[in-house]
Amino acid sequence: MTTIRETEIRFESFMRGLSAAVQLSQRAVENGSFIESVCLAASVIDAQLRIGLILNHQLKTKSNDLIDELLCQIDDNKIVTERNIYKRALKENIIPQKIYEELNDLYHKRNKVVHQYIISDITTEEIVKIAAKYADTVHIIKDSIRNLENEQIRLGIGMTVSGNRVPDSIRGKANEVMDKQSDEKHGNSNLAKIFRRKSAT
Repeated sequence: MTTIRETEIRFESFMRGLSAAVQLSQRAVENGSFIESVCLAASVIDAQLRIGLILNHQLKTKSNDLIDELLCQIDDNKIVTERNIYKRALKENIIPQKIYEELNDLYHKRNKVVHQYIISDITTEEIVKIAAKYADTVHIIKDSIRNLENEQIRLGIGMTVSGNRVPDSIRGKANEVMDKQSDEKHGNSNLAKIFRRKSAT
């Protein structure tokens, strides 16, 4: 049985991972590393939707509860896949049917980029377009999550209550917090400095 504190620690670790993924994704776009950009954008979307499911759960239950299975997956038997996250987000009206269909289409294209670049007819030009579509979708889902945060603030329910309980990196208010979280996730101060310089340019 996971304790509340253990779940909070997992949430903090989750946020470090999300911050680092956003930072690396920005760097990939700046460097024209479009395959990397596709992979990281898929991870960011997955994380955004997991946050959305947690925020929505808190609104429905009028609580600050975190959903442990969405934050950390140690046991292979309890994996919550990307596609399962898409289905749950659709069911909870976090995303509309159109975005759900686009996410599934991008999922298949991402897999082709990763696993079939050499053995299929996919071109680099197509990958650039896939990366651009992913970038657009990241922003659409970010807006949906922002709406859930604003609803928590309006109702005084959940971890966003006064706008300061969700880490600043989620609300996009403090780059310093995001940098600190990213640094911890990178696990190496030299790497952290390199990635931070790249993101700052």
